[in-house]
Order: sequence, then C-alpha cells, then structure tokens
Amino acid sequence: NPIQHIAVFLPQSGPLSKAGNAIRDGIVAASIDAKTQGASTPKLSFFDSNSLSLDQLYRSAISIGAEVAIGPLSKNKVTELQKRSTLPLRTLALNYGTHSATNNKNLFQYAISAEDEASQAAKVAWQDGKKRALTLTPSSDWGGRALSAFEATWQKQGGSIAERAMYSSKTNLGLSIEKMLEVDKSEKRWRHMSQLLDQKLEFEPRRRQDIDMMFLVATSSTARQVKPVLAFYYASDLPVYATSHLYNGKESTTRDQDLNGVHLCVIPWFLENSSGLKRQIEEAWPDETNRYGRLFAMGTDALQLAGRLRMLEALPDSKVFGATGALSLKRDKTIQRQLQWATFVRGRPVMRQYIESPTSE
Repeated sequence: NPIQHIAVFLPQSGPLSKAGNAIRDGIVAASIDAKTQGASTPKLSFFDSNSLSLDQLYRSAISIGAEVAIGPLSKNKVTELQKRSTLPLRTLALNYGTHSATNNKNLFQYAISAEDEASQAAKVAWQDGKKRALTLTPSSDWGGRALSAFEATWQKQGGSIAERAMYSSKTNLGLSIEKMLEVDKSEKRWRHMSQLLDQKLEFEPRRRQDIDMMFLVATSSTARQVKPVLAFYYASDLPVYATSHLYNGKESTTRDQDLNGVHLCVIPWFLENSSGLKRQIEEAWPDETNRYGRLFAMGTDALQLAGRLRMLEALPDSKVFGATGALSLKRDKTIQRQLQWATFVRGRPVMRQYIESPTSE
C-alpha cells in the first residue's frame, strides 16, 4: 500500500530556514525525478515548522489527509516529540532528540550526525588493525559529541586514547600537534643531555612511537593543515581517519593534495558522478549545493524513507541504498547510516568500500 500523501514540517523562516529550504528542494527534486521516470509519487504538502506549533502542524496535516509526516528539523522539537507517548501520524523526524530513548512507536529519527560518522571511523580504524589513537576535534558542541561517540566505540572494541586535543579558530594547530606527538619532549631530552655532558650532541628529533592513528574532525580548510604539520613533526606515516566534514563533494585536486592519505567517510552522493538527479540539483542550485550539499541529499533520502517506513519495520534486515548511505532501521527506531569510505589519492577521494556495522541493539 504505497503512501499517497506526505506532510513536510520544515522551517521556512527563522535561523534554520536555509537548511530547511535545502532539504525541501531535495525532496521536491527527488519527487519530480521519480515522476519523469514513470514512478508513482505521493502528494507533498509543506508547512512552516518555525511558525506553527507541533499540535497545529499535525492538525493541518490530518485535515488534508496526510498519512506520514517528514520533519521537524529542530532538535528541540524532536525532543518534544520524544516526550509524547503517541503521535497521530508516522513521523520521520530529521534530527535526533536529546533523550536516549522514547516509547513513541510512531516516531522515527533520521539525521546526518557527526556521532554516526565518528563511531564508524572507530570501526574502520579497528578493522585496519589500529589500537592506540590521538584525537583532534573542535572545541564545540558538535566536536564534543563526535569525540564522545568515537571514544565510546573505540574503547568498546578495545582501543585506547593516547592523547586528546581540541582546537578553535585561535588555536595554533602546529603547537598542538607537536605536543601530542611529544616532539618537544625529545628536544628537551637532547638539551638536557647536552648540558649534562657539556658538549653539543648530534640530534634527530623523534615523535612518540606508542600511537598508530589520528582521529580528526575538521572542515577542509583546517584539515589541509594537519597532514603537512604531521610531516613536519616526523609523523607523515601516521594514518588519519576523518569524518566527512572535510569534503563537500567538489573536487579541488590542487588544494586537496595536502589531504593525500587521509581516510574519510563520505556520503555516496559526493562520490556519485552518474546521477541525473544530482546533476539537476547542482545545476539548479549551484551556490547552495556548495554549502548544503548534504542537506539536499538528505531531502532525497527522506522522501524514500517516508514511503518505506512500514517496510523497514516489517523487514528488520532491509536497507534503503540512498544518497546519504545504506539506511536501515535500528530497534530504537532511529535510522542507521552505513557510509562509504574513501582515501585521498592525488587530491581526490578514491572509494574503498561499504563498512558493515555489527547488529544494532
């Protein structure tokens, strides 16, 4: 029984309006693309979640005969939904609420979160045989959440954290990385020995040898500084595993030479070169896709998921292979994303493979 009518609750005004518009445009573009290919598509009705209360949104959706709701996007509104024991419509929220669990059987949560990516980075690094990590993450809320997720998965597998460093726009990355690599301690030992022996000793600085990887959360501009600094401090061979934030899907082989060797998770949308839908979206919104490419992709997947929530519930092992990953439903009714992994080679991300996650609890 295909869904005939979907209500979409997205911010059309306020601070989240640009993000909401990108998701909306992704939904609409995916619907039009499906129609041109002869597929049956549900009717879409859009409501401004910034100007209407949750009760008003649901009343409006029910009055027009909607069967499923997509949204809201605000974390606060999703948290409010988590507190409710039931909802009048199956609802695919586009964020995670702050509560770890909910008894609301009609609430499904789908997000492109730093936590998901950090957890998968830990799994990939462990599968690659790494055991002891450095972490370099932003001193912000999302950076903290990514670090916590990485640590939880990494330590559960048996990995250990040698040292953590957090940075802001005012941080000297070079000094932070030098300290983590303990090159300064090597230099101090050399000066101390020279003073004790009262002679100039031959010296070659060394980095610490008890680490085998770095976990990195950074945008492209910051990430491009990390590998050269590692090389300067004798750690060019240290593998770096990163979240997708350092790549927006736009190739820049000259600037991205400094990312060579970095392993990163990346949504399939950014590696897909033959998609007609992606090409149409990038041509229609060239400036917006530079900044909000992930959210356009999220919109296309939200439309797919909203029509398949019943299937995902009935067939627990089923997957939707979407623009943001291989999507499946966990027991807590959150959507799990399995991402593709790539390694930068000659300034381009080269795809590795899908990483299968253990059975979710």
